[in-house]
Amino acid sequence: MEDFQTTNDFEKDMTGFSILWINNERRSDYFKIDDDAYHDLNLDRIINSISLDPKKKELIKTVFSRLPTNPDIINFRLSILEDFINIPDIIECLNRVMPNLEVMSGFNDYLLSNSDERILLHDVAWRLYVLDNYITCIIQFNDLYTRIKEKIKSDGLKHFFGYVEYVVNTGTFVSCKNELPALIEHIANIKSITVGINLDFKMSPVEATLISINDKKIEKQNIFHRLFSGETLKAKSEMYSLYSKGILGNVDYNNPGTIKNINIKLTHFFDELSGMLYGVIKPIEGELKRFSGIKTRLLGRLKPEFQYYMDITSFLKEIIGTGLPVCKPEIIDMKNRLISVRDGYNINLALRFMDEKTSDINDKIVKNDIDIGEQGRILIITGPNMALCSGNFSPIKRFRCNSYAFSDRRKTGKA
Repeated sequence: MEDFQTTNDFEKDMTGFSILWINNERRSDYFKIDDDAYHDLNLDRIINSISLDPKKKELIKTVFSRLPTNPDIINFRLSILEDFINIPDIIECLNRVMPNLEVMSGFNDYLLSNSDERILLHDVAWRLYVLDNYITCIIQFNDLYTRIKEKIKSDGLKHFFGYVEYVVNTGTFVSCKNELPALIEHIANIKSITVGINLDFKMSPVEATLISINDKKIEKQNIFHRLFSGETLKAKSEMYSLYSKGILGNVDYNNPGTIKNINIKLTHFFDELSGMLYGVIKPIEGELKRFSGIKTRLLGRLKPEFQYYMDITSFLKEIIGTGLPVCKPEIIDMKNRLISVRDGYNINLALRFMDEKTSDINDKIVKNDIDIGEQGRILIITGPNMALCSGNFSPIKRFRCNSYAFSDRRKTGKA
């Protein structure tokens, strides 16, 4: 693994970092499976066996249908997957921090939202929340790295954990870890606010001011409890929703234009409210600027990629549990027009047997050996057999091929 001597070198190198692609490699260098081949391979069936979550399936489908033509990328992915399979601590750690990674992924979406609709109060609260989750992840990842450092073989994970080790020892991270709890406590103590609203003769709000910032939540039973009783009390002490009750005007719910107008008024109202709270938030915002150099977005971007490897690992272990062979493909030089398969089988047939709780699946599935090379380039195989070179382990005992093994179809129409 390359040693990084300066902060700028490491930060620059992690720009666009991915565990699916090698840094600075063209991500357009892949062979996209056409619709007919996608259907013939029944990839939807395989993907649904890996995950039923729509967001997870989207990335799995992208990886499965875009086969890299660069053997370095294939081997890069295979090595990472091999580490996931051989080092269970990685998945155990990721399961613990996945909710934290989800927060950072959500923050990335928040940053992409319309800045005109964002409020300083929300920005500061989000930033505090994200930094807290980021620190948790970095500490967890660093603790994991100290335990598994000698076991990691893949360049991708060595690079990632090397970056984690670098971050956890920076002065900025140490300061943030030590000072963030006090900042969070400061804003967490704000449980409610008291706002005074002046009304006009039509009982419409015309002015508002912040009366107090409270460290306790406002309860339903308040001053009205002393002024009213019975049914009147019940009506007066209800906690009204500004949106549902239309406090800032008369709402005709059959008129979308009226609702839109009310929403605009509410946005302006909360903008003004944020301004009232600015004096409280400003010191926290100033402290947070000291930690602006902490790059939290990387972990948010990596969250779906981590999840991808976790799902593939779980899927492969289920296959292995049936006794069926699974192997790490050996990718050879492209000049060697060769495909060599030992004990290849139809993964969809295996999945059907697994769904049916069939026993002795390994004995029931007929496997095939395939050799395409100088000794012959045309084979007639009875029965569907398949394997993909997308950077995943294959349903085969042994598999050797070059990275263009499946790209000949686009040129000759032959597999």
